[in-house]
Amino acid sequence: MLKIGKIIGLPLKVFVRNQIYIPKEYLCYYGISSSYERVSMKLSENSLLLAKARPTDTVLLPIRNGLTTLPTAWAKRQQLYKGDYIYLLGTSSGLLIYTK
Repeated sequence: MLKIGKIIGLPLKVFVRNQIYIPKEYLCYYGISSSYERVSMKLSENSLLLAKARPTDTVLLPIRNGLTTLPTAWAKRQQLYKGDYIYLLGTSSGLLIYTK
């Protein structure tokens, strides 16, 4: 079996009001509309998992033209400010956004 070292994701810049831009190609791959859609969001200590919303999902995050806003409380805990970078990784479960 191959040994895989660190997996490095695509860097995303944090804009004003904790907004980030997710490339349309990533959204399309997961069947998420880039023009406007709500996605399922699961929070953990250092990451967010975004996936196509299902009817039973209760925590939804809107995406419009590839832009979405990180939850304010989560961004504060991560000490994220305008100009900082976070990372995007495509997984089998959805889009993983992580800080460390």
